[in-house]
Amino acid sequence: MIKNKLGFNYLNYIDALRAISVILVILFHLNPKLFAYGFLGVDIFFVISGYVITNSLYDQQIKKKNSIFYFYVKRIKRIFPVLLLVVVSFLICYIFLSPLKGNSDLILESSLSAIFGLSNLYFINNKINYFFTDEINPLLHTWSLGIEEQFYLIYPVLLIFVFRILKGNTEKISEYILLLIVFSFLIYYFEDGVIGNFYSPAARFWEIGLGCFAFFYSSISSKKRQILFYLLCILLLFLLIKFQNKNLIQHSNLLAALISFALIVKLRNFKKFNFYLIIDKTGLVYLGKLSYSLYLWHLPVLYFCEIYFSGIILYFIFFFISLTLSILSYHFYENPIRKSEIFNLITVKFLKNIHFIILIFFIFFAVGPNNLKTFAKNDLLKKLNYPEQKLRYYLTRLDHRYDNYLKAKCSKENNLKKCYKNSDLKNTIYLTGDSHAFHFLVSFDNVDIINSYFYNNFAQCKIISDLLYYTKEQNNPLTLNLIDECKKKYNKKYERFILDHLNNYSNDAIVISLRLSTYLKSDWKLINNVKINKRDGIIKNYQKFIDLFPNKNIILITTVPESKIHTEKCIFNEILRNKINMKIYNKCHFKKSSDKKRYEEVKKILNEIALKNTNVSIYDPYHFLCPLNLCHNYSIENDFFMLQDKNHLSIEANKFISKNLSIFLKNTLY
Repeated sequence: MIKNKLGFNYLNYIDALRAISVILVILFHLNPKLFAYGFLGVDIFFVISGYVITNSLYDQQIKKKNSIFYFYVKRIKRIFPVLLLVVVSFLICYIFLSPLKGNSDLILESSLSAIFGLSNLYFINNKINYFFTDEINPLLHTWSLGIEEQFYLIYPVLLIFVFRILKGNTEKISEYILLLIVFSFLIYYFEDGVIGNFYSPAARFWEIGLGCFAFFYSSISSKKRQILFYLLCILLLFLLIKFQNKNLIQHSNLLAALISFALIVKLRNFKKFNFYLIIDKTGLVYLGKLSYSLYLWHLPVLYFCEIYFSGIILYFIFFFISLTLSILSYHFYENPIRKSEIFNLITVKFLKNIHFIILIFFIFFAVGPNNLKTFAKNDLLKKLNYPEQKLRYYLTRLDHRYDNYLKAKCSKENNLKKCYKNSDLKNTIYLTGDSHAFHFLVSFDNVDIINSYFYNNFAQCKIISDLLYYTKEQNNPLTLNLIDECKKKYNKKYERFILDHLNNYSNDAIVISLRLSTYLKSDWKLINNVKINKRDGIIKNYQKFIDLFPNKNIILITTVPESKIHTEKCIFNEILRNKINMKIYNKCHFKKSSDKKRYEEVKKILNEIALKNTNVSIYDPYHFLCPLNLCHNYSIENDFFMLQDKNHLSIEANKFISKNLSIFLKNTLY
């Protein structure tokens, strides 16, 4: 360690922090329910990255006055060789070992985005949710690399420029960095649009900036440090008081980043030699050196392990393969490339011809993805693919893209999906709610007496978003923005737009379907200024929505049987694997009694609403879908898929209930 306040220091606790962060991320991906806050490992990564990059820039480009060109050479050698190895290896394995199902387009496009450092922007554009855990996106973790790479494009040039303008006044530089940190965090905390998105570079630079600020912290006067300390204490107190509110994710990110910042600052000047020896002996330092490789490998490995294995054996094989690949790639690929002079020359030539690379990139993104999609659908390729050969009959029936199966011609106007089966203006349905309304589209499409139908989530907005917000740590924080999304989509008199459409028909009905059981869980909390029992609030909002459409027939749909496991995992367990895991099997074939409480709770609420309104009737498909004591995600005996995932109906289940639904509509409305 050197005596200068600023300068390049290798401190092993940085690698130890890297190890802790990658362990947290891996545990989160393995079991998001048990390790709900594991995703905060990425926030630790960001802070470390900012500190290390500033350390390197100060030593090489500012003190030694090396060209910034060589900073980028070093970064490319650090990031892209391993990234390319992992992505290419994954794609090869995907082609032969993964079902080439409906999300192949997403996989291929994610791969391209990862290679070009644009994953985060791709996920923003495609509204990919980081916290959706039913199905693993094997390259989702590359979003954080996109953030870092975009930061590297701006920060090094800016730092060197400001350093020269301010003539090396590091205290002043640290103040400017602090201002940028505050500005970026305010974007993340308050901005709900694209710029404030979970994946947005503008909304995430504050975390990397904290690491940059940590490097310059020692150059700040003691008086200013004392002020910062008090501000930090106030901020931490605020976080403790307001932690469990609708900004839970942002509060979690901030807390993790601040703790990381404090550890880096405190331990940087920690003089006890024994402390560093103890850290070395834990093995965390070595794991920290592997952290980048391990971070890249773990999710693709987990993706394949979840297809072919289950239970304890899954965890054992996952850790073994992930660690083995990380060790091999670190020692025999990553390190040799870093030290390679030949690769130095290749990287330099790459940077000198970057304008051609950018041109190729735009051409490839304009033309390449479509060719890759065609390639993934190639019949010869599917013959070489093991799961496709064994599971093709089953997986093609789990395609979740309901629109592909509609007879009606559909279009969209003013956030309303309009579907016309013919030009007759006799019978129409307005279906509204959440995804549990959307999954009934195929059912209504297959009811012959219906001439047209419309769909949107207006009911979800009016009944749920005015009352509740979603705050579960491990699942879907983007739903927190439902309130703002609803305000943008539907104006105050939107019901008039709906009524104008319905009044064109002789017979019409409004069908409301919401997954009420999930809104009744503790994950959904009352908005701060709402003082009412959650159940009563839902009933009250239902009534308000019904009152928006006086004299209209209203149908409330109860619920469908819900499993605790994704149907795809049931198929893998019972068809693909040699040995059936009975724990998974029992979740796939569940007793109706285990779902009874949830079902009865929903039906009781809807009955209460129906009793108060003569124009309200209830459609209950539950027992028609599961007539016996045992419900099945997929019944091998009947060769019937009831569920597409855990709680949404499959296409064939939709078609199956359409006859029952048709009888109900004839008896109730027509």
